[in-house]
Amino acid sequence: MISDLFQLRPLKATDLLDILIIWFVLYSLFRFIRGSRALQMAFGLLALFMAQIIAQRFNLVVVSETIGSLFSIIPIAIIVLFQDEVRRVLASIGTSPWAKANITESTYLDRIFQAVHHFSQKRTGALIVFEGHDGLKNYMDSGTQLDALPSFELLLDIFEPKSRLHDGAVIVSNSRLASAGCVLPLSANQALPRTFGTRHRAGIGITEETDCLALIVSEETGRISFAQNGEIHRLTENTLSQIYQVYKGLMSAEDEQRSEILASLSRIKLPKSWESAPKPIEIPENEGDSKKSDSKSGRRSGGRRKKKQPPATTTAAKPGAQSK
Repeated sequence: MISDLFQLRPLKATDLLDILIIWFVLYSLFRFIRGSRALQMAFGLLALFMAQIIAQRFNLVVVSETIGSLFSIIPIAIIVLFQDEVRRVLASIGTSPWAKANITESTYLDRIFQAVHHFSQKRTGALIVFEGHDGLKNYMDSGTQLDALPSFELLLDIFEPKSRLHDGAVIVSNSRLASAGCVLPLSANQALPRTFGTRHRAGIGITEETDCLALIVSEETGRISFAQNGEIHRLTENTLSQIYQVYKGLMSAEDEQRSEILASLSRIKLPKSWESAPKPIEIPENEGDSKKSDSKSGRRSGGRRKKKQPPATTTAAKPGAQSK
């Protein structure tokens, strides 16, 4: 019976097709839940499944029956726990795969960068985060879900100073504005300049935890900066061409092109916490000798200084006054 179990039959074309379909479904599902809490829950369910197999292998009856009873309610638990993900999966299945592919990368970047250039001229604060390989699903959930095509007017409405989403960040994922008003973690670097506000600290903080790229517009000066890997780079010229060039250079994997781009920027060096400790003050030898001589002379003179006597004041009698 065991030999029949491990007996292999010749592979057919339908078997290859079956394997490819299952691989594509699992890969698409993993990409869909990447960077979200659903991925952690999926790993938890997988751990329970592996625990049941081990319990059955070593004849652990109680453990096997307990985990088996849990698996009986797993379909309902999946619907309850993953209701948002299931809703998006069903919606994406009914949507044409070409519906979201009607905008090129250069087009959506031009719209975003035109809005950023406008913010720089009007000195409107803005924080836009471009998602990298690490998922930002947890941070997207902290804001307002958009899933909209980038547009100049939409970004103007989001970062309007009177808007409720003005203080948060916009996250760009898959060439779309995924969420707005997102709350980002502040940088843990205690050595940041005091001139950096919450917007700059949040832009640096998200790049310390993920491989994303943050674009920051200062509300006070209107200067444009890029943050990546916990470092911030300021543009020397707030022009559309330089914004696009710096973005391409920072997102590029080529070290030569990246180094050339960074060399043309005004890089702000952020020291570590141990580098920012105050150094001991060194007193010059001449100054120390003068202080020693002053202290010695003070001891010789008794260590006390004579107080200056106030000048004597004389009162003149009023004219016409008679003495009694």
